[in-house]
Amino acid sequence: MNPIQLIKNEDLSYTVIYYGKEVGYIAKIRYMTSRYRGFRAVSVHGEIGYARNLLDAQNVLMGMHH
Repeated sequence: MNPIQLIKNEDLSYTVIYYGKEVGYIAKIRYMTSRYRGFRAVSVHGEIGYARNLLDAQNVLMGMHH
């Protein structure tokens, strides 16, 4: 069993759960200058990170987890 769960929310964001506790949230974004799509990861502690894909955003959140 994987201790990390990625749950898709009704608003199309994602919640990351680690061993039953919320680690943070991920949402799709679009950069204004380049128009590229990406993901913003926000931890439950208020830290913010950015990634190019969903898996990388999940890894960013796990790196913020303490």
